[in-house]
Amino acid sequence: MSHRRRFAQRAQGGLHQGDDFFAQRGIRYLDSAFTLIEPHLLRRQLFEAFGEILQITEDESDFASQEAFAAMRRLDEEMEAKGRAILDEVERDNRVALLLLGRPYHLDPG
Repeated sequence: MSHRRRFAQRAQGGLHQGDDFFAQRGIRYLDSAFTLIEPHLLRRQLFEAFGEILQITEDESDFASQEAFAAMRRLDEEMEAKGRAILDEVERDNRVALLLLGRPYHLDPG
C-alpha cells in the first residue's frame, strides 16, 4: 500500500465518528488518491473517480484536466511575477523581506 493511500485512509478514519457518518447525512464519501506530478496519470485517476458521478466522457474529463493544469501554470507564472516585483522593490529600496513559499492550494484566504 502506498504512503499516499495510507495517509488518505488515516485522514478518512479521523473524519468518521460512526460507521455511516457521511451516509447518514446524505453525503457520498470518496477516498480516491490523486497525483499532481504526473498529468497523464492524473487525467486517468480523475476520470475513474468522477466520470460516472458527473456523467462526463473521458474526453470531457481530459479537457477539464488540461484546463486545470493550464490554470495552475498561469497561477504559478502570476505568483512568480508578483514575487519578482516584490524582490525588485526590496532590492531597489535596500530593505529586508521575508519570503514564504507555497503551492496554489495553500493560497486560500481561510
